[in-house]
Amino acid sequence: MPSICIRAALMVAAMLFAGTQTGFSQQALPWKTISDKNAPQKFHWGIQAGIVTAKLYDKTRNEYVRTPKPFIGCSAGTYFAYDVSQRFGLSIEPEFIQKGEIAENVRESRLRLDYINLPLLANYYASSKWSFSLGPAFGYLAGGNLKIGDQNIPIANIYDKKFEVSGIVGLTYAVSSNFDLSLRYSQGFTPVATIFYSDDTGNSMGFKEKNLYGQLLLRYRI
Repeated sequence: MPSICIRAALMVAAMLFAGTQTGFSQQALPWKTISDKNAPQKFHWGIQAGIVTAKLYDKTRNEYVRTPKPFIGCSAGTYFAYDVSQRFGLSIEPEFIQKGEIAENVRESRLRLDYINLPLLANYYASSKWSFSLGPAFGYLAGGNLKIGDQNIPIANIYDKKFEVSGIVGLTYAVSSNFDLSLRYSQGFTPVATIFYSDDTGNSMGFKEKNLYGQLLLRYRI
């Protein structure tokens, strides 16, 4: 198991332990605590960890990759939020996240892309429990691995686009005064690589791969 997944699991365990120490069963809701006009502070922050299911996409690639499968990865990071009003807020959420894909053609290939990601989100608090998020994310490809069969291939030879711009939309549910669960969808706007191949007639063709992923996050409000 990659070390980032172990760290994410330890982070979740630490969150759950902290929740039991600070009163997981409290009735106060985070939006009431933060966004209520009588609350003394509008700034809040915390830690979050999650599970990622990812793949690469391009509309013209179906003749090249026959049967792509989702890649399961992990994420871990922090968040810093400021409530502009009782209904609206802004957040910045630096994280380490794994993206990639598993694909089968002649041999199975397993791609893992390790990103330092920076989502910048606008948040709408629909109720005391539900909120919606939307915004861009800026990523830097810090490393990764491509394995085709038993062969390891340096990703720098293929995935040479270090910087990525993507979009995120999310839905968050306030479990308690300290814990949130978030479900997010992200799609890349910029390519991570341009893949060239030859078709059945020998003509050289290519397509641009972009990241696409879903993410389930557990957040602990400090």
